[in-house]
Amino acid sequence: MATAQHLLANTFTAANLACGIAATLLPGEGEPVRRSALILAGAVFDTLDGPMARRSGNPTDLGAAADSVSDVVTCGVAPAALLVSCRPASKSPLLRAAPGLYLTAAAWRLIRFGLGHRTSHVFCGLPVTGAGIGIAVGYQLRLPPRALSLLALVLAAAMVSPIRVLSGQALVRRSTPRDIPPPRQAVTSE
Repeated sequence: MATAQHLLANTFTAANLACGIAATLLPGEGEPVRRSALILAGAVFDTLDGPMARRSGNPTDLGAAADSVSDVVTCGVAPAALLVSCRPASKSPLLRAAPGLYLTAAAWRLIRFGLGHRTSHVFCGLPVTGAGIGIAVGYQLRLPPRALSLLALVLAAAMVSPIRVLSGQALVRRSTPRDIPPPRQAVTSE
């Protein structure tokens, strides 16, 4: 049974990655809602893979790394590509830079918190998956390009900020902040 759960966790991670690649490579003109639906599908697979891996009793470093890379592709690269394809006709350099700043923040989260297993139910900063969901929902709601660019900038700042964000698992369990250990600190090398 544990092997089946482990295989299913890896399948969910691969499906997350496939959704991100498809959302990135799907032609952009007239397809933002479909592309954002792929991002949301990838987020669903991401929600399922971690608990399944932990239930198998044998989460691996390779699985954790694959999950992190899949998250960056699906909820970092794909939303940035979507923003580029629907860029606002703005003279504002900040709004024009939104896709690049969003992707940089997503990559920085991966660099800052590494590729390892999650050790806490509290995240420091908004997780990449949460930011990707925010962009995808904005497209599903058909927000104007200027609003989507502003949303991307806010989400980028939230990803690299020190705010504490409870995991979905902690929210489901209705944990209180005092019951939750502090977030994992970034490992720095000298």
